Amino acid sequence: MLQTTTNNFATCSNGLYEPMTEMTAEWFDGTTKCARTSELINAYRDTKKASKKSHLPVCCFQASFGLSINKKGVEGAWRESTAAHLTGLVVIDLDHVENPLEIIDRILGREDFSELGIMLIYITPSGNGIKIVFMARPEWGNLMDNQYEMAQLLGVLDSIDSGCKDAARASFVPKSDDVKFLDESLFTYSNSAYDEQYGHLYTQKPAKSGPTQQKWKDYEKQLRAKKKAEKAEKDSKAVDALLDRVFGKSQPATEANDELKSQPINEGNSSPVESTEPAYHGVPYSKIATALTNELGEPQTGDRHKTMMQMGNMLSVICDNDPKLLCTIMKGLPFVQQLIEERGLEEVERAMNYITQNSTYIYPSKELKQAMKTAGVKEPEKGSNDDLASVPLAEWADEIEALMPYYPCLREICQGVPRQVWPAAVFVGAAFFGTLMTRCYYHYWFKKNEKTRLNYSIYVIGAPGSGKSFAVRLDKLILAPIKQQSKQASEAINKYKQEAQERGTSSKAQEQDALKKPTQINRYMPPRTSNGVFIESMVNAKENVNGEEMNLHMVTFDSELTNSTKMQKGGGWIDKTAMELKAFHNEEDGQNYANEKSYNGIFQVYWNYVYTGTPDSLKEKVNARTFGSGLATRLATIPMPKPSFKLQDLGSAEDLDKADMIISEWANKLNTRYGELPLQKLSECTKEWYEHRAEIAEFNNEDYADLMLIQRVGYYGMNIPAPFIDMRHWDEREQNGTYEVDDIDQRFCRLILDIQYHCQHHFYGTLAYNYYDNQARDEAAYATNHTTRFAQCFKMLPDTFSKQEFAKTFDLANADSSSKQITTLINEKAIERVKRDCYKKLVANL
Repeated sequence: MLQTTTNNFATCSNGLYEPMTEMTAEWFDGTTKCARTSELINAYRDTKKASKKSHLPVCCFQASFGLSINKKGVEGAWRESTAAHLTGLVVIDLDHVENPLEIIDRILGREDFSELGIMLIYITPSGNGIKIVFMARPEWGNLMDNQYEMAQLLGVLDSIDSGCKDAARASFVPKSDDVKFLDESLFTYSNSAYDEQYGHLYTQKPAKSGPTQQKWKDYEKQLRAKKKAEKAEKDSKAVDALLDRVFGKSQPATEANDELKSQPINEGNSSPVESTEPAYHGVPYSKIATALTNELGEPQTGDRHKTMMQMGNMLSVICDNDPKLLCTIMKGLPFVQQLIEERGLEEVERAMNYITQNSTYIYPSKELKQAMKTAGVKEPEKGSNDDLASVPLAEWADEIEALMPYYPCLREICQGVPRQVWPAAVFVGAAFFGTLMTRCYYHYWFKKNEKTRLNYSIYVIGAPGSGKSFAVRLDKLILAPIKQQSKQASEAINKYKQEAQERGTSSKAQEQDALKKPTQINRYMPPRTSNGVFIESMVNAKENVNGEEMNLHMVTFDSELTNSTKMQKGGGWIDKTAMELKAFHNEEDGQNYANEKSYNGIFQVYWNYVYTGTPDSLKEKVNARTFGSGLATRLATIPMPKPSFKLQDLGSAEDLDKADMIISEWANKLNTRYGELPLQKLSECTKEWYEHRAEIAEFNNEDYADLMLIQRVGYYGMNIPAPFIDMRHWDEREQNGTYEVDDIDQRFCRLILDIQYHCQHHFYGTLAYNYYDNQARDEAAYATNHTTRFAQCFKMLPDTFSKQEFAKTFDLANADSSSKQITTLINEKAIERVKRDCYKKLVANL
């Protein structure tokens, strides 16, 4: 049930984007003394990363808030100017001060301090700012007028941040050590007369939050003129520097212009003068940025900084993540120019630097794609090399090559394979090696008390003839021990079937002892395997490992994903989709059939599979209709490069034979491996990566699509390097009984995390964003269409009402008819009885 702030007291929230509630002395004291608050502030001061500060609780001293609807369609007491009620308090924000303690001491030492109405002074989380909260004086004017008057009185007018003019502006809480003065009456102070006099300025659209007094209007005009002059001087210096490069020395602008005018313009064979304005695919960035602004909507006061960050994040993906270029693009937008005039260019530069360091987009967003189309950018043809721009296969190959000296078999599995295919070879080789290590486990940070197994669900996707056949070689070499075991099991079952058939036609043979069905372990499951055989084999594939019974993984490899998909459309092998999903976390499945030959009961799914296929076959498996099943986030889908027109040197036959021998030797070794893998440091590495990416997703307007795609990346960061790490430390483990993961192993882990994350976005990013867009649309439609008439009537009730008013609102025959409904609402704690025939609403909506 929704709560709203009912009094015009200062408000607070435990998060920047959470609803506001009435601030109490207990909340402020507990929050400022909270260890988490100190940790975040110290981390912010050390790293200057805004993501640290953004997790702090917030206060809004100058306003309380009624109910409003946020962008997600949820009703609550959000920090929305149109729903603000002024408390009568004003906040001064002094920014970028070198000596905050000296300034505070000077203020506190004033003889007239007790007469100033100051209620709170603290150092801001940045460590170089001061917030001063004081009682507004109506005769001074609105919030901005009061800030200027008080700042002038205190002698700090030059340091004031005029961005605090909005009624909905939040202030991050300080830690207790930074609170230098506090008047406890702050938490109960309210001046409703001030709200009546000036509140309407902030609730209208657009809000009129600028100063109302002429002297402060003139002061702001002077500030803007000063900043404009400073900018002109800076631009002039830039022009002089340019002229120095062009003409060899600095010249007066008029001379330079005359000399430029005297140059021939595109006469004869001279080249045309090219535009120096930065462009993307021939279209000026300024045109794209303007179209993006139109797509998102021109921001109002209070939304400008947020829109600037949002647009900068989107545009970073098409400007090489260059902060200077991004800043140049943003400076050309009118609303950003307003911010620069008010707060200085440094704010924009800091914001763009932060964005490029923490960029979340690896391909254009839906809004940017539309803006690019509007601006005239031609999208690359489907299937062109630009499709692989977000997956730097060559860079990953360079990193893999750098790791080859450290890891056995890493070079060998890439032998005879083009460089840009190496990422796919590493994933496939790791999946096969890891399947041999099925008797091993490790502890993962997400579920520390559970034994996590080496699970793999690998797709290698590329055009026909792109070189996917490397996987056939690895299947033949690495899975040879499993195939040999399965061959013996298949021979035994075929012999059993033949004898059973012969007994059916021979009366003499029928008198012999009953045949016993072989129970030899068969783990290699080709796509053309019936569900009955698959499940029976999986249930039987168990071994005693260190006194504990362990299930062994089934394994499937198919060089044609289309074949596997078609096999699941009919016959006894129909639909293994459920088991494909459950295999990644070894979840439970089960069946109960009347067929006497079928296995009945509950079982866990242990199945690793590797498929190679084309983009068309992938679309049959994962598309907009099936995306919500969760298969996409379980898959490691690695792209193949475009086929090359040039032959590549892939090594000699002798090199390949030597590599094959090494791979086979290690395959036999890993097939004997069992027990716990000491990968705790690797688990911590994946945890840190997840926390960092999740923070970025949250910063990027709570990007749930991105969050969904990173959820299971960490498992591959563990499972792909694990076999190679174990081979690398083999001798150390045999000598000491264990080994320790080092920096090189963590470097390998981070490479795999990067590959898996970018490949997830490459193949499934658009599906993920469309999934959440459609979900939000459906939720909005549901919320709109399913509001009951009873709930609508309840919303129309005044905050306090009588039975007569209730009956009138709900269109009942008389007041007595409302008794039963009122009693029900009291029991549901939606209303309470204040006195006889007087009731009060406890919630705004049902």
